[in-house]
Amino acid sequence: MAIDLLIPFGISYTTAEIIEPEDASRGRDCNCYCPGCEMPLLARHPSEHENKKVYVRHHFAHDSSHPEAKQSVIDECPFNGELAFAIMARHLAQQFIGGQMLLPALTLMEFGEYGRVTDKKHLEIDGIETEVMALGHKFDFKINFGQHNVLVWLSYDKGRKMPDIQDEVRKQMSNVGVLEIKVSRKSLYSFREYKGRFSDFVKSFFLEDGYRLWVYHPKEDAVKQKGRDVQQKLYLRSRNTFQAENYERQRRNSYELVTTPPSQSNFVPHKATCRQCNAIWEHTEQGPYQCPNGHSHLFCTRIA
Repeated sequence: MAIDLLIPFGISYTTAEIIEPEDASRGRDCNCYCPGCEMPLLARHPSEHENKKVYVRHHFAHDSSHPEAKQSVIDECPFNGELAFAIMARHLAQQFIGGQMLLPALTLMEFGEYGRVTDKKHLEIDGIETEVMALGHKFDFKINFGQHNVLVWLSYDKGRKMPDIQDEVRKQMSNVGVLEIKVSRKSLYSFREYKGRFSDFVKSFFLEDGYRLWVYHPKEDAVKQKGRDVQQKLYLRSRNTFQAENYERQRRNSYELVTTPPSQSNFVPHKATCRQCNAIWEHTEQGPYQCPNGHSHLFCTRIA
């Protein structure tokens, strides 16, 4: 166990239940062992450090002088903050029922304003299961929100990453979301500043404060399809607009070719007339005809 976090709970030799240091007798009388290495523990209470200026919370420590203690085992104790959090969260699972859990927002950025899957919201937990096998992996929790279920995976900085399961969810399950809650060393260090019990910290972190994100949301595929449909409509609209503009440009160019004298190096001045106003003038420069009365060159023609 990292020194910064201390040992936040032990296991009772008598009942095999989780015991928090606030509920244990001081010192060796706690009658508890470590959840990681199963070596005896001592319960430390703040009053033992009342002369120190630094606040020290209730906690456990390995009882290395205990007759049954083995220092080599204590030195290799695998218990750490992330594992402590996961064990306590599973221990508290039934207490989460009826509580409000924060579910994060999800937006598929590639679809812009059409990519919003869900907003951030709080939902009441109706039921919860721990250590649920699904999609070939053991999830920490399966939480029921009315007609919807969410699989919850606790990921750690080291040793437990979120597996890639999106395709499996689509193939094997419907109406089930997958939520990842990240239990980082940085977030656990904040427990040092927390003045309450570790169980209260875990409950608050799990329901509200811990960083969480959707790995998969049941509405995700429908939103993706809607986004693709919108993008296809916009593409067709832009393509049709381009085709219409291109057609108009070609039509204008064809009129200019018809009414513009051919380019020739030996241009000979000649007379031209406007069929709109019957004006007649001398066309002396190569280029489109220009009616002196301002009518379009489309009405102008050469006088043979």
